Amino acid sequence: MPLFARSLVCSRHAVCCLASVGLLALSSLTQACDPGVAPAAKAAVAPGEPIAALALDGALAYRAAAASGPLRLESVDGRAFSRAGLRFETAGADPGLEYRVTRTEDGVTTVSPWARVPVRWHEAVAFNGLVTLEQPAERLELRASAVDADAEPSFLFVELLEGTVVAQVQQQHQEPFRTVEQALAPPSYVNLRSAWGARDTGVCGDPHTPQYITIHHTVSPTVDSMAPEQRLRQIQAYHIDTNGWCDLGYHFLVSADGRLWQGRGDHERTGAHVGSHNTNNVGISFMGSFHIDPVPQAMIDGAALLVGWLAENYGISLDRTHILGHREWPGTATECPGGFLLPRLEEIIEKAGTPAQNPAFEVSLSLRDVPGQARDLVLGSSSGVFDALVGQTLTADFVLTNSAQRPATDEVFVGYALDGRFFAPLDAQVLSDAPALDGQSWTTVGGTSLTGPEGNLSVGTLQPGESRRVSLTLQAQRYSFGNQSPAIRLWVQHVGGLYEDQVSWDDPLELNAAGGLLRAEKAVDVFSPWEWQFNGPAGDDLEGWTSNGDIGDQALNLLDHALASRVTGAAPQVLSPAWTSIDAATKNQMVLRVRQHGAPREMRLYWALAGQSFDETQSVAFTPAGQGQFEVVQLDLSSTPSWSATVTRLRLDPWEGGSYTGAESWLDVDYVFVSAAGTTADGDGDGVNTDEDCDDTAPDVFPGATESCNGRDDNCDGAIDEGCPGQEDSGRDADAEDLLIGPEIGGKSPGPCDCSLSERSALPSFVGVLILGIVFGVSRRTRQRPQP
Repeated sequence: MPLFARSLVCSRHAVCCLASVGLLALSSLTQACDPGVAPAAKAAVAPGEPIAALALDGALAYRAAAASGPLRLESVDGRAFSRAGLRFETAGADPGLEYRVTRTEDGVTTVSPWARVPVRWHEAVAFNGLVTLEQPAERLELRASAVDADAEPSFLFVELLEGTVVAQVQQQHQEPFRTVEQALAPPSYVNLRSAWGARDTGVCGDPHTPQYITIHHTVSPTVDSMAPEQRLRQIQAYHIDTNGWCDLGYHFLVSADGRLWQGRGDHERTGAHVGSHNTNNVGISFMGSFHIDPVPQAMIDGAALLVGWLAENYGISLDRTHILGHREWPGTATECPGGFLLPRLEEIIEKAGTPAQNPAFEVSLSLRDVPGQARDLVLGSSSGVFDALVGQTLTADFVLTNSAQRPATDEVFVGYALDGRFFAPLDAQVLSDAPALDGQSWTTVGGTSLTGPEGNLSVGTLQPGESRRVSLTLQAQRYSFGNQSPAIRLWVQHVGGLYEDQVSWDDPLELNAAGGLLRAEKAVDVFSPWEWQFNGPAGDDLEGWTSNGDIGDQALNLLDHALASRVTGAAPQVLSPAWTSIDAATKNQMVLRVRQHGAPREMRLYWALAGQSFDETQSVAFTPAGQGQFEVVQLDLSSTPSWSATVTRLRLDPWEGGSYTGAESWLDVDYVFVSAAGTTADGDGDGVNTDEDCDDTAPDVFPGATESCNGRDDNCDGAIDEGCPGQEDSGRDADAEDLLIGPEIGGKSPGPCDCSLSERSALPSFVGVLILGIVFGVSRRTRQRPQP
């Protein structure tokens, strides 16, 4: 007889396994209760045990089993059943499962007509069914009536049951509700019933004191297409509607990712999981089927954490006398919890005896650019600092790793803050490296758009060894080089029972058991493809400009903060950086602030499009005032036909002829930028146009300037002298250092400020923080624009 033509009969004495196609048939789960008894030799099957059970995992298994006709399930010893419970899934519509039963009475065998299996519960692809017979039968046959192949069951579990269990349903209102103080609540790392949408079943079971722990599996798909929350709702519905129990039978469950879930509402009341041995016995069920599938390590670690908690709080001995698999109890006829899970009970016990660790979190922050974008645009003081161009996007990756062998206590939240003057947030993605746990195999688990420069994001729960990456996508909005490098900051905001709650970057924590601050920041220099201010702090901060021809020396004049070029002959050329990109249609006015020493001499500005050479037809001449004075030159190019398309190169020729020695050989360029023709120029020469400068008559007042504690708004942020001595708020100076949280925290220019409200040692000299053995360096360079 071919393999798949065999009769699929599994009794309480046998387990059939066609592993090659994922076919499992097994005796399964139980109910009822009486006083706990230490396990002894196997006895007769307890009343209420399933008579027979069958599980088919995968559409291929179903097709193979049904190839020779209807599925058949019966007991070899002739025990009659009066109910058949079914759990099944299908990718299409309800497959329309049909059944018929065979019964023998007084030597006469009768077969019922085919009838539709009544569906008692349905959610998405999952169904629960219940067949109730008026007269007991010995055999059940099943077939799918639907023609659509997609409607074939991708998973099918069937069990034959005796009688109708009503005792616990009737007793659920016989015991009064207890207060919270009278019951020990589950630990915080267990997801409560509200997290998975449990039915409100009231009080269920009799009071008991846990003395034993029994490990089960749910006989559901190991590689599950359903979320744990949905699977839990299905199991609860099956236990209530099909088995007739007052609630889900298990006290706790473990999902494939190691998370722990509260099942029955009170583990200090009896469950329904070990036949007549439920009293003083806590049931923990692994979600999946472990007859032919290995158990994920995360599930072992999560269960061990829970077993350790139960043992510690109830004095349960951590040994194989008090912690057993379902099938090890007398009177049970099942292979639960499966051949791959049962041998690992020793490992669970060993891990449970190890003191539980707090979730040890490690955090790191890195920045990456869009494909094809230059990583480091210039040398000088920006070397080693991430660079971006105005209009370009960049991604900040904040990685959290749960390095402890336990789940995170609850949902983890991450806060973020960036300087809204220079960056516009676009969106955020949350990714996980599970199940590989290698820090490289990332899968998206969530995402959202961002509406402001500050906020928080839910990261979810991290299993042991898991990393989650928060990826913020930002767009560089405004030129920043020469001011304090704006920072991108991310931090862990909340981990229940470990780290609570860091609402903002420097918010004092009420609870910190992590050993350090879980936060990181990165500085960014934003450059512009059409603006150069030459305000860097180092002599080689040329912002990408170079020289050609008769230019002998080129450096940043640190006294006047200007690009200084020494002319040595008749063909000097000063060239713009490779990333120059100017939309000539919208930016048709060139503004320069230049200085010649000695008599005025004609200069010429050239431009070129991509692939073009410089040509005098694409140039304009102008003559500064000379005599060692800076002069703002505005060149209106709106009527110049050759100023068109996208300009990608600029060239400034200082002069032809003249002295090539001494002071007269030097040309200084304070700034170069392009704007729309007709806009107001920079009246005070600080590089910011009137429409953006809050005081265009004062060159030391502009957006991003240093707040100088002088009674005015130096940085145009609407606040005067923030973070300065004498502006303290005693209500916010919690550490009594007479320093207020100030501009460093808000992402503004540095001043005498306090970067911690709670730690007296956290003064402005702070340069880094040690977190869990990892030093996160904080790149902070103060760039203060000198006074003209």
